[in-house]
Amino acid sequence: MPDTSLTFRPEQRLHTPADYEAVFACKHSAGDPVLLVFVLLRDEGPTRLGTSVSKKCGNSVVRHAIKRAIREGFRHVQHGLPPAIDLVVIPRPGVQPTTAQVLVSLPRLIEKAVKKARRKTAPEPMNPADTGSPAVTPASPTNDHS
Repeated sequence: MPDTSLTFRPEQRLHTPADYEAVFACKHSAGDPVLLVFVLLRDEGPTRLGTSVSKKCGNSVVRHAIKRAIREGFRHVQHGLPPAIDLVVIPRPGVQPTTAQVLVSLPRLIEKAVKKARRKTAPEPMNPADTGSPAVTPASPTNDHS
């Protein structure tokens, strides 16, 4: 039976600056007036969350309240999310999102960003010229009326 607890375990967090840099480098994102979400698709593992709250959002008390709201929202929607993605959630400057706002925005934005990422990383149709194999061309009609 899958784990459906609402915990936020250490393996569900982005820990190192390299983790964050990898997500930002992919440039797959979606946003609304409340949040901006960056997504990195991975091959396997749990969905992991990272937050980035700048000083433009307020003092440390306000920034930590925003982080708590984002983590709480993630805890409640985590089981409806696709596996093996890394997320970085950034609140818009001047907005202090509540848990209720995060619960509304987060799943929608993640779905939108994941669709963008899958569309951009989907393999393109193979072109015979790229594979080194001869291209198949239709035979031209012959006039053998001699």
